[in-house]
Amino acid sequence: MEHPDIGGLEGWRLLAHGRSAAVWEARQPALDRRVAVKVCTGPVDETVQQAFLRLTARAARLAWHPGVVTVHDAGVLPGGRPYVVEDLVTGGALARWLELPERCGQERVRRLGAVVADALATAHAAGVVHGRVSPGNILLDEHDDPVLVDFGAAVVHAAGRDGRSSAEPGYAAPEARRGAGAAGDVYGLAATLYALLTGQPPPQSVGPRRAARSSGRVAVPPLWDVQPALRASLVAALDGDPAARPSALELRDRLRGRSEPVGSAVDSSAAPARSRRRAGVLVGSVALVLVTTGGAWLLGGPASSGPPATRATSPAPDPAAGAPQGGLASTPAGVRLALLPPAGPAEPFKAVQLRGTHSGGTGSTFLRVQRWERGTWRAFPLPTRADGTGWFTTYVELGQPGRYRLRVLDPEAGVASEPVLLVVGQA
Repeated sequence: MEHPDIGGLEGWRLLAHGRSAAVWEARQPALDRRVAVKVCTGPVDETVQQAFLRLTARAARLAWHPGVVTVHDAGVLPGGRPYVVEDLVTGGALARWLELPERCGQERVRRLGAVVADALATAHAAGVVHGRVSPGNILLDEHDDPVLVDFGAAVVHAAGRDGRSSAEPGYAAPEARRGAGAAGDVYGLAATLYALLTGQPPPQSVGPRRAARSSGRVAVPPLWDVQPALRASLVAALDGDPAARPSALELRDRLRGRSEPVGSAVDSSAAPARSRRRAGVLVGSVALVLVTTGGAWLLGGPASSGPPATRATSPAPDPAAGAPQGGLASTPAGVRLALLPPAGPAEPFKAVQLRGTHSGGTGSTFLRVQRWERGTWRAFPLPTRADGTGWFTTYVELGQPGRYRLRVLDPEAGVASEPVLLVVGQA
């Protein structure tokens, strides 16, 4: 099979080939990395092409989430075949586990499900529906953590089904015939977790045709040997009535062992920490990587964490004012938070170390690095805490030259450090 001709890629190797798409491994010499390239096997009309590119671009902006694959490029080949260039995720798909004689452990299923549910919650908050959540579209990275792929595939698959949902047979929600929706993603994830525990998806969801004939509530075969909390979470998410299912955010919190939802869809502080350095320019966004002692995160675009927290000692700084030389804030209760200024300018796509101190908090707080943008503070939760001496370390990487104002927030205490100025490039 001949590989596609895409500029900037070489060293092609076919990884998989199916009825609807082929997946290639290729090398991108300009950035010295290997990537995965998924190409549709057949042409689609221009309307589908544009829908595919729009959805892929929106999904690319979610790549800061550790449970969503990084998209590097997308386009349409001559002849009308869409393609997408993504991170090469080397651990294989969850589907391979269904071929093994032994079943996946319940604790591992719960943890995997929580990460993917958080990724879906983040996507749904951004108005993005996956549409084909199944074991084949959840890959494992080099750390054995789950990564959701193929956000744009549902558009192409649905093109041959008169716009109906193209959910994977065995993982289609009962309402699949009416089209893809967020509740269908929740069902697909729950069916995937069910399959990991039992070796097969729920028997009532055998394919789109039968799912299309289903309506109302459908009994889920009991999972008597599964932990009660996990069993209850799956039964709720597999409800035949989409309105009765928990949201992806609620499912995430149930799988994490919380009886009530905590935080926003972009609060991924409990996601497994790992080093996933994802340099590159995303579609329509500037890349920002935040690395802590335990992990790295890519921000495709600043994710709002809600209204900026009120500082205890002074109002938010005027962005037009000069940057202080590092600063500290505290509350009457004695919470103190400081971010030290960087040693010097940073280069684009080169990590620069920032250090700071945090004392007087609860000891369970996940700190947030915030960036001043367009008159407000934009935040992303960092999965790290200060060490025993009260110090924390963050590596910030920005891909566009400029002057960036950063601060650190303790969301539990509502305390933010004074901002520091990070200069990238010759700005």
